[in-house]
Amino acid sequence: TKEYVEIINMLLAGQPLIYHDKFFNLERGFTLQFQTFRPHIPILIASLAPASLRMAARYADGWLPIWTPIERLPKVVHDFREEAAQAGRDPAAMLVRSPGSVTFTHDIERARLGVRRNLAFYLNGMGVYYYRHLQRLGYRDEVAAIRSAWAAGRSAAGTEAVPEALGESMTLVTDSVEQARERLAQQEAAGVDVHQVNVELPPA
Repeated sequence: TKEYVEIINMLLAGQPLIYHDKFFNLERGFTLQFQTFRPHIPILIASLAPASLRMAARYADGWLPIWTPIERLPKVVHDFREEAAQAGRDPAAMLVRSPGSVTFTHDIERARLGVRRNLAFYLNGMGVYYYRHLQRLGYRDEVAAIRSAWAAGRSAAGTEAVPEALGESMTLVTDSVEQARERLAQQEAAGVDVHQVNVELPPA
């Protein structure tokens, strides 16, 4: 992680890419052939496991969490910024994107089903990373039931086993502007700086 961040920052700063470290030894002096929009573009890293989260806090400009229920968000964001502070960095300068979105739609059931289907797939078809992540957050029974259902009946059964409340805690699906505002306020209070909002327009 440290090496990736340093190399990208060198390129964005217009420096020739001559770099020596434990994993990378680069000698060609490559530079970007265009002017970047701004001299420093924040690098946010997607990480879940404790070790990779520590690396992101120490070297990146922020964090891209995923599949983290709103109820757990204040603690995980606090822990991330605390790790940054322990590394001598300014925790207030660290950016955190919301792990889920606020989806405003007139087809609520379809969108909620999509969230549950997505979560079931990540828990079963993307290795063990997301499964272990939710176990660490205290959802051991829920994710075990989802994996068991998937093993018995594949995607449809796995999706059916995702509790509606768990899906809603990940991504709010609503047709209420007030509800959307409330969730965004919750995320902001939890320490989120960058919010994901999807607006689906009704058919013409």
